[in-house]
Amino acid sequence: MDVRKRAWAKLPSLACFLALASLAAWLVWSTADEARSNFHQVVRGRLYRCGQLSPSVLEGRLRIHRIRSIVNLRGPNPRQSWYENEHAVAARAGVLIYDIALCSDAAPTSAELKQLLEVFSICPKPVLIHCESGLDRSGLAATVFLLSQETCSVAQAEQQMGIRYGIPPGRERTERHRAFVQLYEHWLSQSGETHSRENFRQWAMEAYRRPEHLGGPDWNVCYSKLPDQSERQNP
Repeated sequence: MDVRKRAWAKLPSLACFLALASLAAWLVWSTADEARSNFHQVVRGRLYRCGQLSPSVLEGRLRIHRIRSIVNLRGPNPRQSWYENEHAVAARAGVLIYDIALCSDAAPTSAELKQLLEVFSICPKPVLIHCESGLDRSGLAATVFLLSQETCSVAQAEQQMGIRYGIPPGRERTERHRAFVQLYEHWLSQSGETHSRENFRQWAMEAYRRPEHLGGPDWNVCYSKLPDQSERQNP
């Protein structure tokens, strides 16, 4: 009888241990998933960034953060499973997708920059931007979003291309993106202006031209296409 009582007495402790073990396992899995997807909140309720997500993870992110639109920086890839899966998940959630093709190792062309500005101005918020790994293209696009849509300094916006997001210092392709920001700062200096959303948009729409040396080794094979309204809205 005493043995039975001792066994029953141990049950609450065992249940507590199992609960803590389950919680620890979930935290490890969640942290690992966060690292794999490179998911980050940039502006709460406005902008999030990540790498390519699996359908199940994407579905969860859309629900948790109430995402209303996605900007896919890998461009249209209708024959790729990741592309079809992403559009299927977005369609079920009623989320809009905008497909923009950016080069990861080159500064944006004038047309690509204007395309980003147009999409950021019309897309429902919160918006999730992503490329393949959540590094270069996502960092560049997040920087453009902050400079054109939010109230922050140039230095604060440029932090989107930093080590926090897994981008090592001195990375050549990232330096091309940083040089893009430096062109804007040079224009401000030459114009006697200070940064504002309006000034950045003016520079981007009227003055920016990508120098040839910022094109990157594969710039000539990059393309950009702004989907028409029928392509933007999921059926």
